[in-house]
Amino acid sequence: MGDLRKFYSLATIIFVGRSLVPMGGSDMAEAAALGKCTLFGPYASNFKQTVDALLAGKGAIMVKDKEDLLKQMQKCLTEPDFAKEIARNGQEVIRKNQGATQKTIDQIAKFLNPA
Repeated sequence: MGDLRKFYSLATIIFVGRSLVPMGGSDMAEAAALGKCTLFGPYASNFKQTVDALLAGKGAIMVKDKEDLLKQMQKCLTEPDFAKEIARNGQEVIRKNQGATQKTIDQIAKFLNPA
């Protein structure tokens, strides 16, 4: 993922691949965490929790198909404030959810080993 991260760092707007066709998608968390305006298609079932969190926090754009992708990319390019807002929101969503696994483990441990 090192090379992809380098490419992400150079971009302003990122479309996360494998998501316009039923392939399960690719993880959009890294793009969002870098503060990039992140777009992906409807086939991101492998990353449902991330998708749900980003969409709820208005931190990414889910496109329906290639035509919608073109439309949304054009909007992001012609409305830079809109793209920046999506990017900021996405970065904040990822920041808020960092450490979620450890928090879950801590809660389970409390349940299994009550004081």
